[in-house]
Amino acid sequence: MPSRLYVSLLVVAAIATDSWEHRAWAAPLAEGQGSLAHLEIHAPVGAEVKVEGRNLGKMTAPTRDVEYKSLEAGKEYPIVIEAAFDGKATQRKVVSLMRGQTVRVVFLHPDARRPELVVQTGHSECITSMAFSPDGSQVLTGSQDNSVILWDAASGQQLRTFSIKGPKSVAFSADGQQVLVPGEDATRLWNRVTGEQAEWFNDSFNFAAITPDGRYLGWGGYSQAGVWDLVTAKKLQAIETEKLAKGLSVNCGAWNRRGTLLALGGGDFDKPHTIVVWDPFSKRTVMELPNKFRRLAAVAFSLDDSLIITASGEYREPGQVAIWDAQSGEHLRDFSDVPSQPKSLEFSADGTRLLTVASNAAIIWDFESGKQLVKFARKMDEEYFSVECAAFSPDGKRIATGGNPNQAMIWDSTTGKRLQTLRGRSPKNGAVAVSPDGQFIAVAAGS
Repeated sequence: MPSRLYVSLLVVAAIATDSWEHRAWAAPLAEGQGSLAHLEIHAPVGAEVKVEGRNLGKMTAPTRDVEYKSLEAGKEYPIVIEAAFDGKATQRKVVSLMRGQTVRVVFLHPDARRPELVVQTGHSECITSMAFSPDGSQVLTGSQDNSVILWDAASGQQLRTFSIKGPKSVAFSADGQQVLVPGEDATRLWNRVTGEQAEWFNDSFNFAAITPDGRYLGWGGYSQAGVWDLVTAKKLQAIETEKLAKGLSVNCGAWNRRGTLLALGGGDFDKPHTIVVWDPFSKRTVMELPNKFRRLAAVAFSLDDSLIITASGEYREPGQVAIWDAQSGEHLRDFSDVPSQPKSLEFSADGTRLLTVASNAAIIWDFESGKQLVKFARKMDEEYFSVECAAFSPDGKRIATGGNPNQAMIWDSTTGKRLQTLRGRSPKNGAVAVSPDGQFIAVAAGS
């Protein structure tokens, strides 16, 4: 029987319909076209187009080709294209052009504006993780096909492909210059600009995170945890997890905001999981927090580092979101009516609300009281959909969700009103991310 080809899609679309910035699509030229590159402009007849300030006049046909010659191999050329419509604001777009490519740029008439999707098919199997670069210009995706791809968010151009077995997550360093990917057998750190491998960690990490200042990499796995200094490329600490706490096998963790403490959580499948707060620089366990569940999904510090938040829960049993004092370890309170199997924790930018995903729904909680504010889920009279992942917009006014069947939704985070639905072509969404400026959502999907 022939093997099935899975095609995963990366869709980048604008969130707010009043601030579209239309995007471009890139594809290779045919062989033998040497140093040529083409800019293929699509715009309504009558639109006045400028490229790099040069006025090309009004469009007399829906498509116009601009040819570039003698481009240097491997060099990116930023190109500014503008389209003006009579009595309407000018639309502006910046794309990257490289030798041997055709970049297609599409402008729509302002009166016909609608969400425009940039669809990529660079992965052959499901995309499982995704992240925007700190400046929002690039998107990083990890897939079950043992690859990680760096994309240009504006043009949809595939910039680099990194190979690693079983990528578990993807992340950028704080300055956006490095790409961190924990894999099944090893964890790798690449230079985003050159594509060179900066570090190869032979340890298999279930959790890995870089401190907010970008200096240290904290990690944890089934039997070990440790810290690497990314400046000196030296392993500062490595310790057996059993020495931190009996039965500890790390599957989640978080740095505090100052980058001085690591909270690590996990355990054996058939026993309650453990949470440990570890100071790797003084080589001491600060505290151990009890946990009654066999499944610890996420841990986080509050924005002022004074509290620790954990999300735990098992299948078909009530979940737990617990708040702990980060200095004393005292269990302060639990959120009420948490659905089973909560899987993520995210604070709003001001730290007053907490977003969780559990049991096919996203929920926003008032962090101080622990009360549920808004629930984003299917209503009884609606067509079926589930929520598998969610993220706040940077200003906290909206959330984006992804789920089954393959559709992303934009919601008002205060009222719970659904503002927009973006439908894809694959059975389900694997990840969702919002750009740092809050203007775009990236949705990864695949069967």
